[in-house]
Amino acid sequence: WLPAEMMQIMADGSRKQQLSVRSTFLKELWPRICAQRLKEPIYGLECQYLRYDPNLVRDREGKSRTPEAPKEFIRRHAEQLANTVPYVECLELRQTQAWKEFEELIDAEQPGLRLAERRLRWMESENT
Repeated sequence: WLPAEMMQIMADGSRKQQLSVRSTFLKELWPRICAQRLKEPIYGLECQYLRYDPNLVRDREGKSRTPEAPKEFIRRHAEQLANTVPYVECLELRQTQAWKEFEELIDAEQPGLRLAERRLRWMESENT
């Protein structure tokens, strides 16, 4: 959402309503929503469809507890699939950085010793 006074002035002097980030995202998502089959974004396979059940009502703050329409359900499912790839990449990057820091910390204590050997020594010291 953008306030009404946020207008973009074009080169010819005309004014145009600026697009919000959300509306730009939905514009990119529209072909996926309109497709016959949803494709999973990582491998391009047909995704597993969640079953629409009007008896399951999502909590909405300050709104009545009415079930969402099937089109809203499909849009939300496609949006979740589109957001999966950046989320997984973020997790992978953080995990990789954490492992590198861990390996550097261990390597500073006993250089040249592999992780499995360290674990074996640790287990032997615990048993004695």
